[in-house]
Amino acid sequence: MTDYGRPLSFGLSLDPAADAVHRTRRLARAAEEHGLEYLAVQDHPYQPGHLDTWTLITHLAAATDRITFLTDVADLQLRPPAMLAKAAASLAVLTDGRFRLGVGGGGIPDAIASMGGPARRGEPMVAFTEESLTVMRQALAGGVVRLRSPHRSVGGYRAGPVPRTPSNCGSARRSPRCSP
Repeated sequence: MTDYGRPLSFGLSLDPAADAVHRTRRLARAAEEHGLEYLAVQDHPYQPGHLDTWTLITHLAAATDRITFLTDVADLQLRPPAMLAKAAASLAVLTDGRFRLGVGGGGIPDAIASMGGPARRGEPMVAFTEESLTVMRQALAGGVVRLRSPHRSVGGYRAGPVPRTPSNCGSARRSPRCSP
């Protein structure tokens, strides 16, 4: 296992089931009260019984004070990267840094196609994902994003807001490098 020089952190994966939202809210509050550091919400918008990941995270972030949320993982084939970066930066700002973005290329192509997304597989999906990450990194850094490729055209998007640098300052276990 690779050592990234950070202490282990612990969290919980929440079920985004629409018929269990009250239980999910209680579980999020209990996880925060018991010192967990992360709550992950899976992103499978093509599941008819699932709530939208972004909406659920926003709702739960408003109902908690300290715990950090992450997408597990946001589907790049259904969420355009510039817009995904905008949503992630906005949520990071609104939650005072309690948001981490996890992304993936889209592992269920037929389900993605059922919502109008492209059913990319294999090497085309890898190339699309790499390009999407480039757009997102540029957008999350601020400035102007430009890209013209076979997959997309971003013609001068003025990115922002720029989220603050993530830290462990809001976690239950403060990092020794964390300033008060």
